[in-house]
Amino acid sequence: MASQQQQAVGPMSQAGLQQTASMQQQQQQQLSQQQDFDPVHRFKMLIPQLKESLQNLMKIAALNLAHNTSIDNGIKSSDTSVQRFDKSLEEFYGLCDQVELCLVSH
Repeated sequence: MASQQQQAVGPMSQAGLQQTASMQQQQQQQLSQQQDFDPVHRFKMLIPQLKESLQNLMKIAALNLAHNTSIDNGIKSSDTSVQRFDKSLEEFYGLCDQVELCLVSH
């Protein structure tokens, strides 16, 4: 009889653990969803991306300026390809817009 009670307790405790684990996962998902919509959290996530985008933008601008200077001075021909400044600028402005939305909504 004692072994039957232990067997009965075993599955119930496993089911209880599974429910607890499931509830914890749901709570973590809800917390992560709340953080995604939280303007402060989103702002903190966007700042490193904005910094990286600005660095990339300045690097491309410098490369394009050097390339164009070389062409103007007759050192290089315009055959070589350079990265597009307008795409990098658009990416930077897109991140700026997202940051602005976070600041306005908070």
